[in-house]
Amino acid sequence: MAAPEAAAAPEAAAAPEVTAAPEVTGEAAASAAEAVDVTVIIPARNSNPDILRTFDLIRAGLDGHSFEVLVVVEDRMPGPVLSDTRTYATMTDIRFQAHPLNGDKAAAVRYGMERARGRVVGFMDVDMGIEAEPEHLRTIAEAVLNGETDCAIPDRDQREWAWIRKAKTNYFAAAARWLFRLPVRDTQGAMKFMSADAAGTALRFCAFKGWEFDVELLWVLKITGFRIRPYPVWWVGRGGEVQWVSALLILTMGTGMVKNLVAVRLRTLFTRRRILREWRATLPVA
Repeated sequence: MAAPEAAAAPEAAAAPEVTAAPEVTGEAAASAAEAVDVTVIIPARNSNPDILRTFDLIRAGLDGHSFEVLVVVEDRMPGPVLSDTRTYATMTDIRFQAHPLNGDKAAAVRYGMERARGRVVGFMDVDMGIEAEPEHLRTIAEAVLNGETDCAIPDRDQREWAWIRKAKTNYFAAAARWLFRLPVRDTQGAMKFMSADAAGTALRFCAFKGWEFDVELLWVLKITGFRIRPYPVWWVGRGGEVQWVSALLILTMGTGMVKNLVAVRLRTLFTRRRILREWRATLPVA
């Protein structure tokens, strides 16, 4: 289906853009300018550990496809992510690029989408290499590549999760489903992939603010007619967080996240008609 082109990129962040790839010339330079099958965006803090395992996961999961990986790093804290990404690009795979950016996860995803060259564009957490398997990434990315859906997201098996981890995840997801009438159970699965058309629509109409940005993204795709499909996964992390971390996040962030969801929903009540009007204006005339 036709969808609007991505909105123009905002002003560049204060920190200069840095890529880890060495200079490329000749045929390699021409090839680098071409579209690829998949763009993977990884929002990261510079202090995050274990990113190399995630890189290996991506290379295995997307083997056989052309791809690029944009690691958008909040680099105000010391840490290994920038240097690890640059080293990996130089020594292992030039397709992994480091981009310093002072901003939160939502800003990092927007930054990556604005620069993506993939027919499929997705974002995933920096520690996915600990939890996910290559076949999970392959299944979700290829579902969009093969035209089965316009947006594929994981639906995580929670049977072995601690009860407090379930409570934290499902508390937020239930609020999101009720407020936005989304056609998925698990709104926060950290491996979302969509067509370039869907990503362009999200860029045009989403605010990309706060932890709730991906709920608004799913809502925009839903009302503009893009297909959203969940794919069941069982991740070895079994919910990742230890129980005291889940409890702390509920106490410190739970109420605020729901308030933010309500604020986004109120905003969408006023923007829905405008979004649909502008989106329909881009469709070809029959």
